[in-house]
Amino acid sequence: MPTEGSAPAALLERLRSTPSASIPTLHCISKSDTVTPPELSEELARCFDGKVIWHDRGVAMPGRSWWEESEGFP
Repeated sequence: MPTEGSAPAALLERLRSTPSASIPTLHCISKSDTVTPPELSEELARCFDGKVIWHDRGVAMPGRSWWEESEGFP
């Protein structure tokens, strides 16, 4: 999630407040991510009204079951 008050943050906030502009996205988030706090990843996913897959692999991609969990997204 961009820094609050920045131009990218303003654009994402506009996207979040315009439901007709939602963009289908998939977000793989881990509570054990040591690089990006999961709260920021969740906030970003909400801007897009995105589908979220939670996993426990930190900064790595989720395990092989992500495809089933995403229901074949997109």
